[in-house]
Formats: sequence, structure tokens, C-alpha cells
Amino acid sequence: MERVSLPINTMLQVTCGMFEKNKKVLICQRSAKMKHPMKWEFPGGKIEPEESKEDCLQREIKEELGMIITIDRALNPVEHQ
Repeated sequence: MERVSLPINTMLQVTCGMFEKNKKVLICQRSAKMKHPMKWEFPGGKIEPEESKEDCLQREIKEELGMIITIDRALNPVEHQ
């Protein structure tokens, strides 16, 4: 995985998906080799330049989980520092 250096106070833009079926929620566990190893997270990733949030989420889910998805609706954005 390539490391990205950002100027101080630059927000990294990411997306994630929340998938629920039969009262169960899909989460993924980070690799032992990644930053924050073995932590649980919703699947998703970094938005590439010129990529929409929706395109990013669809690409990341296909890359990480091999699934082709349609997006039902967007949730409220959250800023984390």
C-alpha cells in the first residue's frame, strides 16, 4: 500500500459503505500490515482525484470484496481529525 504525504491540516477524502441484511451489518478487519492493524471498519477507501464519492465506493467495494454494488442513498458526511 502506498503511503500518502499530505500537508498539515489537509482533509483526506474517503468513502465507506454500510451494508445491512437480515439484521446483520457488514464490517471488514484491517490487515496486520496496515496502519491501525486488525481494527474493524466499514468497507471503503480514499477518493481518487476527479473521482466522485459514488464511483469511489463502487470501485473500493469491487477491489476489496469483489462485489458490484448499487448505492441506495448517501448518509450524512462526518469530519474526523
